[in-house]
Amino acid sequence: MADGDGGAHFARLKLSGARFNKARLPIDALIEIQRYRTMLLESAKRAWLAEGYEEPLPPEFETDFDLAISGVADGSAIPLLDRPASQYDRYYDRGRDNLEADLSKLARVDFDSPERVDSAFEEIAHELELSNDLSSWNALSSLAAFLDFGTSLRPDETLQLQARGEEHEYLEITTDTASTTFRPFAQIVMEAVGPPGALLNPPVVPVENEKFISTVAGRLFAMNADKKSFDIETLHYGNVHGNYSEAELTADLKAVLESRAQAPVVRVTGRMSWRDGQLYRILQVDSLELLQIEAEPWSGRIRELAYLSPNWHPDFEKSSVISFVAIDAAREAMRSVSDLLPQPGIYPCEDGGVVVEWPTSKRLLTLEINSEAALYLFNMGLETGDATDLYTQDLTEIKSQLREALR
Repeated sequence: MADGDGGAHFARLKLSGARFNKARLPIDALIEIQRYRTMLLESAKRAWLAEGYEEPLPPEFETDFDLAISGVADGSAIPLLDRPASQYDRYYDRGRDNLEADLSKLARVDFDSPERVDSAFEEIAHELELSNDLSSWNALSSLAAFLDFGTSLRPDETLQLQARGEEHEYLEITTDTASTTFRPFAQIVMEAVGPPGALLNPPVVPVENEKFISTVAGRLFAMNADKKSFDIETLHYGNVHGNYSEAELTADLKAVLESRAQAPVVRVTGRMSWRDGQLYRILQVDSLELLQIEAEPWSGRIRELAYLSPNWHPDFEKSSVISFVAIDAAREAMRSVSDLLPQPGIYPCEDGGVVVEWPTSKRLLTLEINSEAALYLFNMGLETGDATDLYTQDLTEIKSQLREALR
């Protein structure tokens, strides 16, 4: 590309922001140039392989790609990148042109938006006029340089690549581009071909991708109201990224993040994407439930019940997640007799309810609460065998009976 003094350079970047004024190039910004070089070299390798050579890539192919900063032009900071002449020049040039063209098309798309999260690779390749060579995309999108490109920038800074042949046309990268574009796109490629290396060494059992309505609970730790996206830490699947479309959920999610309660549990129901039985993305939220967790003796057990996934019971074909309504009723009952011994045992029911038991040497005292908070209290004296039971919706009456029985 031609710079202001009329010279031709292999490539040039433009870094904009206060840190880069008057052609200043901070050392901690050099990582972006290194990432760019790594992607350039991978793209050049793909240009070599595209010609169908049977022999392996020559060892000097990488060493000859000796990219260096030959100068920094004014106009923010514009690093000028050059390399010595090599017998592989045409592959380096073609790799650069292909990379810049592909990044230019990708960077204009927000793959993290709700309407994009369910996109398939074939649709995107057709829409953006990208190469449909999955092997090449798998090699590039699995690079840390691709996944992290631009992340060292600050919120008020941009990195620009001047489009080939267009003196005033720039591809713009910000600190958010990796999270909104490159990483979601890499997930789409991974979904199409499997993890890096899968094309060369396909698994005996293919990766099974499924999308269906389900429920998951966890701890919300991040959200982006503009993108209508969030991140949740789950017990069984690790950190999972999610999207929602209903504007009213923004206030609900913000309330969870700002809550001063001890790590509130959020339960999300909606359409989810799964790989080999593992949840890796929440595509759409249909409903959201919140369970505040207080500092109480039974809080650890309550959290375990809240985190149970659908069909958790090994002996039943279907078992429901535990109702937060049932959990709240159980906690209120336990609080009413928390000053009396013994400490209760708390157990989940396959229908989504909860059973609370107070074991003593004199009686068996069991409270069953179904998913809609209907209550059944069973009280039997172990010495006499006399038993009473009570069906009710009145929690106040249950609390009174519990205190009388445990005194």
